Amino acid sequence: MNKKFFTTALFIGIFSAANAELPEYFKTEVRHVCKHAHSYTAENSSVYLVKDRQGKVLGKVYTDRFDDAQRKFGYAGTIEVAVLTDTEDKVTGVLIGKNQETPRFLDRIRQAKFLEQWNKLHLKDVSGKKVDAVTRATMSCDAIEHSVRQIAADTLKQPLPGNSNDFKQSEIARLQKMQLQLQKMLDRMNAQRKQLKERTNEELEMRFISATQGPDAAVEFAQAKKLIYSVRRPHDQHGRNASNSKSSAHQRQAKQLSAVDKAAQAWKKSPTAANTSALKTAIMQELKQQLDSPASPREKNMQIRLKNITQQLNKLTESAKK
Repeated sequence: MNKKFFTTALFIGIFSAANAELPEYFKTEVRHVCKHAHSYTAENSSVYLVKDRQGKVLGKVYTDRFDDAQRKFGYAGTIEVAVLTDTEDKVTGVLIGKNQETPRFLDRIRQAKFLEQWNKLHLKDVSGKKVDAVTRATMSCDAIEHSVRQIAADTLKQPLPGNSNDFKQSEIARLQKMQLQLQKMLDRMNAQRKQLKERTNEELEMRFISATQGPDAAVEFAQAKKLIYSVRRPHDQHGRNASNSKSSAHQRQAKQLSAVDKAAQAWKKSPTAANTSALKTAIMQELKQQLDSPASPREKNMQIRLKNITQQLNKLTESAKK
């Protein structure tokens, strides 16, 4: 290689690293933890000095410069992480960057103060720290913990957990299992959609049996007719945020019951011909609504997860070959 060209390329590489900007989303995260943070100077391609308005160094931001094949997959995707430290390299905050994760999981993690479990630890002690995952967000927690350990190992020039063959093989096996489970669930949803279109009358009858006689009778009918049956639940889209007050919870549920649930309640109180007709009409309208809807939010979420898992598996498989 031409010596002059090599020297120029090396200079450009060093200059680019030194002038790299800390992503804006990390700056926002830093300000939540360090109110006096004002400017950021690149020390190298992954470490930034945090300064106040007077130029005094307040600490450093160690960013996640790893590719996805070195990251651990969370619930819906990978999570970019950075570690904020003080001037003594003690952790003052774990920061969340770009990610494909479900927002409510990250909100749950923040509210449970999971990210604060590394605070006051020196970077050299991070790898040995055992942290408690947050219930119903364990996959997101595991992904974040893995990245925090990677940043600490990279800073201390230690072997990266994400580079080990054991990690890659374990991650491939875990994602393949998730991929299979999601595919089965989506296949079942597609089969149910096909059933709605091609066996509408039997679907209506099964739903009427479920509403009037209960799920056990509906299951028995489904088995006899070789249909797919899913248990219906009263429609309460805000159930996760329900008040502890029993009276307000009952009032809220009464307002948010679907037309089928209301018609079924009326039929059980008085199974008249008029109430029977009203229930069948409600069931038909609900079924038509489902047929007109291409995919539910839950199904779309599952499709996104499956796509992300498949992409991550491809990256890991290619990386494992190297």
